[in-house]
Amino acid sequence: MPLPPATSAPAPLPEDDAALVWRRCFLALAPDAPTCAALVQLRLPDAVQPVAPADLHLTLAFLGAITPAQGQALIQALPRLARSLPPLLGLGRASWPQPAAPRVAVARYEYPPVLQALLTDTHALLRKLGLPVEARPFQPHITLGRYRRRAVAQTDDSAVNIALPAARFTALALYTSLHAGTVRTPRTSGAQAEDHTGATPHYRIVAQQPI
Repeated sequence: MPLPPATSAPAPLPEDDAALVWRRCFLALAPDAPTCAALVQLRLPDAVQPVAPADLHLTLAFLGAITPAQGQALIQALPRLARSLPPLLGLGRASWPQPAAPRVAVARYEYPPVLQALLTDTHALLRKLGLPVEARPFQPHITLGRYRRRAVAQTDDSAVNIALPAARFTALALYTSLHAGTVRTPRTSGAQAEDHTGATPHYRIVAQQPI
């Protein structure tokens, strides 16, 4: 029996954007609106430029450049991969890759068995499609912002129990990264939050499956 199509796919990109769709892709979980709203209220170091609320996501697999055929195969597989997830407990905020040379501020989350199973199935699909599987250990997180260039070293807050809300998710989605000037529509997962950051969204959902 053929797989049902992934639901809530955005309208096709304008012709001048279509060639960019498959250049920088990733699979991720889209947070719900209350999760996004809570995350954008977190206090960040002064050197951090917050990401746009529409760009908040929990990456499962960064793919990079893929072929249109691989993209379509991923879209068709979303219903098979998607599953209900419990709220993920927040573990605190951290500056990565290391506080002495920070690049991003992240919210860290627990890694329960159901999320482990989702990642295992995702990796199996990627291998089947000839796509890369990252060798580094998976650390569930949502990027909150990026440090400006020449940011000073930060206090190691990886073990600090900053009050993070539990994260809830609405969809498993295939995202694409577009040049800021070509992004015309916000993501449509329903995870909208009022944008107090002034940041321009850099990502767009190509297709998603509600969970």
